[in-house]
Amino acid sequence: MPSLNLLSNEQKQELRIKKINLIIKKIMICLIITAIIIALLLFAAKTMLANSLDNINNTSYASSYWFNKEIIHVNNLIEFIEHISVNHKFWSEALIEMSENTPDGIIFSTLQINTLSNMLLITGIAQTRDSLLIFKDNLNKSIFFDNVNIPIQNLAEKTDINFSLSANFKIENLQ
Repeated sequence: MPSLNLLSNEQKQELRIKKINLIIKKIMICLIITAIIIALLLFAAKTMLANSLDNINNTSYASSYWFNKEIIHVNNLIEFIEHISVNHKFWSEALIEMSENTPDGIIFSTLQINTLSNMLLITGIAQTRDSLLIFKDNLNKSIFFDNVNIPIQNLAEKTDINFSLSANFKIENLQ
Protein backbone atom coordinates (compact mmCIF):
# COMPACT_ATOMS: atom_id res chain seq x y z
CA MET A 1 0.00 0.00 0.00
CA PRO A 2 1.50 3.20 -1.03
CA SER A 3 1.26 6.28 1.16
CA LEU A 4 1.24 9.77 -0.08
CA ASN A 5 2.89 12.48 1.82
CA LEU A 6 1.24 15.72 0.84
CA LEU A 7 2.44 17.76 3.79
CA SER A 8 5.64 19.62 3.92
CA ASN A 9 8.10 19.19 6.76
CA GLU A 10 6.99 22.43 8.36
CA GLN A 11 3.36 21.40 8.25
CA LYS A 12 4.27 18.02 9.69
CA GLN A 13 6.14 19.78 12.49
CA GLU A 14 3.12 22.04 13.16
CA LEU A 15 0.81 19.05 13.16
CA ARG A 16 3.04 17.23 15.70
CA ILE A 17 3.12 20.34 17.90
CA LYS A 18 -0.71 20.64 17.68
CA LYS A 19 -1.07 16.95 18.63
CA ILE A 20 1.31 17.41 21.55
CA ASN A 21 -0.53 20.61 22.62
CA LEU A 22 -3.86 18.80 22.37
CA ILE A 23 -2.54 15.92 24.51
CA ILE A 24 -1.09 18.38 27.04
CA LYS A 25 -4.41 20.31 27.05
CA LYS A 26 -6.36 17.08 27.76
CA ILE A 27 -3.90 16.12 30.52
CA MET A 28 -4.19 19.61 32.07
CA ILE A 29 -8.01 19.48 31.97
CA CYS A 30 -7.91 16.04 33.64
CA LEU A 31 -5.49 17.36 36.29
CA ILE A 32 -7.68 20.44 36.94
CA ILE A 33 -10.84 18.30 37.21
CA THR A 34 -8.99 15.88 39.52
CA ALA A 35 -7.73 18.79 41.65
CA ILE A 36 -11.27 20.23 41.87
CA ILE A 37 -12.67 16.82 42.91
CA ILE A 38 -9.92 16.39 45.50
CA ALA A 39 -10.56 19.92 46.82
CA LEU A 40 -14.29 19.18 47.09
CA LEU A 41 -13.58 15.90 48.87
CA LEU A 42 -11.17 17.63 51.29
CA PHE A 43 -13.72 20.39 51.97
CA ALA A 44 -16.42 17.79 52.67
CA ALA A 45 -14.04 15.88 54.95
CA LYS A 46 -13.11 19.10 56.76
CA THR A 47 -16.81 19.93 57.28
CA MET A 48 -17.53 16.42 58.58
CA LEU A 49 -14.55 16.54 60.93
CA ALA A 50 -15.57 20.00 62.20
CA ASN A 51 -19.10 18.69 62.90
CA SER A 52 -17.69 15.63 64.65
CA LEU A 53 -15.38 17.82 66.71
CA ASP A 54 -18.30 20.07 67.66
CA ASN A 55 -20.30 17.02 68.72
CA ILE A 56 -17.38 15.71 70.74
CA ASN A 57 -16.85 19.12 72.34
CA ASN A 58 -20.55 19.41 73.20
CA THR A 59 -20.57 15.91 74.66
CA SER A 60 -17.33 16.60 76.49
CA TYR A 61 -18.68 19.90 77.80
CA ALA A 62 -21.91 18.28 78.97
CA SER A 63 -20.10 15.45 80.71
CA SER A 64 -17.50 17.76 82.25
CA TYR A 65 -20.33 20.05 83.43
CA TRP A 66 -22.05 17.06 85.04
CA PHE A 67 -18.77 15.88 86.62
CA ASN A 68 -18.02 19.38 87.89
CA LYS A 69 -21.51 19.59 89.36
CA GLU A 70 -21.03 16.23 91.10
CA ILE A 71 -17.58 17.25 92.38
CA ILE A 72 -19.01 20.49 93.79
CA HIS A 73 -21.81 18.51 95.46
CA VAL A 74 -19.36 16.03 97.00
CA ASN A 75 -17.09 18.86 98.16
CA ASN A 76 -20.06 20.59 99.80
CA LEU A 77 -20.98 17.36 101.58
CA ILE A 78 -17.40 16.90 102.77
CA GLU A 79 -17.30 20.49 104.00
CA PHE A 80 -20.63 20.01 105.81
CA ILE A 81 -19.46 16.77 107.44
CA GLU A 82 -16.18 18.39 108.47
CA HIS A 83 -18.08 21.33 109.97
CA ILE A 84 -20.32 18.98 111.91
CA SER A 85 -17.44 16.86 113.16
CA VAL A 86 -15.36 19.86 114.22
CA ASN A 87 -18.25 21.61 115.98
CA HIS A 88 -19.79 18.48 117.48
CA LYS A 89 -20.37 18.59 121.21
CA PHE A 90 -21.21 15.61 123.37
CA TRP A 91 -24.36 17.06 124.90
CA SER A 92 -25.56 13.65 125.98
CA GLU A 93 -22.88 13.28 128.68
CA ALA A 94 -23.93 16.56 130.28
CA LEU A 95 -27.62 15.67 130.07
CA ILE A 96 -27.02 12.23 131.59
CA GLU A 97 -25.15 13.76 134.51
CA MET A 98 -27.89 16.39 134.91
CA SER A 99 -30.59 13.70 135.02
CA GLU A 100 -28.58 11.64 137.53
CA ASN A 101 -28.19 14.69 139.80
CA THR A 102 -31.82 15.74 139.60
CA PRO A 103 -33.43 15.21 143.01
CA ASP A 104 -36.86 13.72 143.53
CA GLY A 105 -39.64 16.26 143.21
CA ILE A 106 -38.25 18.04 140.12
CA ILE A 107 -40.25 17.63 136.91
CA PHE A 108 -38.99 19.17 133.67
CA SER A 109 -41.46 20.78 131.28
CA THR A 110 -38.98 22.02 128.69
CA LEU A 111 -35.30 21.65 128.12
CA GLN A 112 -33.70 23.97 125.58
CA ILE A 113 -30.09 23.94 124.44
CA ASN A 114 -28.85 27.00 122.60
CA THR A 115 -25.79 25.76 120.73
CA LEU A 116 -24.74 29.26 119.63
CA SER A 117 -24.56 30.74 123.11
CA ASN A 118 -23.94 27.34 124.81
CA MET A 119 -26.78 27.89 127.23
CA LEU A 120 -29.23 25.51 128.83
CA LEU A 121 -32.74 26.65 129.77
CA ILE A 122 -34.94 24.37 131.86
CA THR A 123 -38.52 25.04 132.90
CA GLY A 124 -40.55 22.80 135.12
CA ILE A 125 -42.18 22.24 138.49
CA ALA A 126 -40.39 21.67 141.78
CA GLN A 127 -42.34 20.17 144.68
CA THR A 128 -40.30 22.08 147.26
CA ARG A 129 -37.88 25.01 147.36
CA ASP A 130 -35.26 22.74 148.97
CA SER A 131 -35.33 20.27 146.07
CA LEU A 132 -34.94 23.19 143.63
CA LEU A 133 -31.94 24.56 145.58
CA ILE A 134 -30.37 21.09 145.74
CA PHE A 135 -30.81 20.78 141.97
CA LYS A 136 -29.17 24.18 141.46
CA ASP A 137 -26.22 23.20 143.72
CA ASN A 138 -25.81 19.86 141.92
CA LEU A 139 -25.60 21.67 138.57
CA ASN A 140 -23.07 24.18 139.97
CA LYS A 141 -20.90 21.29 141.18
CA SER A 142 -21.06 19.55 137.80
CA ILE A 143 -18.11 19.66 135.44
CA PHE A 144 -20.45 20.45 132.55
CA PHE A 145 -22.36 23.48 133.87
CA ASP A 146 -21.45 26.96 135.02
CA ASN A 147 -23.38 30.11 136.12
CA VAL A 148 -26.58 28.32 137.13
CA ASN A 149 -29.29 30.95 137.74
CA ILE A 150 -32.77 30.71 139.15
CA PRO A 151 -34.87 33.88 139.23
CA ILE A 152 -35.60 35.13 142.76
CA GLN A 153 -39.37 35.03 142.26
CA ASN A 154 -39.08 31.24 141.77
CA LEU A 155 -37.68 30.94 145.29
CA ALA A 156 -40.48 33.01 146.89
CA GLU A 157 -42.83 30.03 147.06
CA LYS A 158 -42.25 27.00 149.29
CA THR A 159 -44.10 24.26 147.35
CA ASP A 160 -45.25 23.52 143.79
CA ILE A 161 -42.87 26.04 142.27
CA ASN A 162 -43.02 26.75 138.54
CA PHE A 163 -39.36 27.44 137.88
CA SER A 164 -37.08 28.43 135.06
CA LEU A 165 -33.38 27.77 135.35
CA SER A 166 -30.55 28.85 133.05
CA ALA A 167 -26.99 27.60 132.95
CA ASN A 168 -23.95 27.88 130.74
CA PHE A 169 -22.18 24.84 129.39
CA LYS A 170 -18.48 24.42 130.06
CA ILE A 171 -17.54 23.76 126.45
CA GLU A 172 -14.08 22.48 127.21
CA ASN A 173 -15.64 19.54 129.11
CA LEU A 174 -18.03 18.62 126.29
CA GLN A 175 -15.34 17.54 123.84
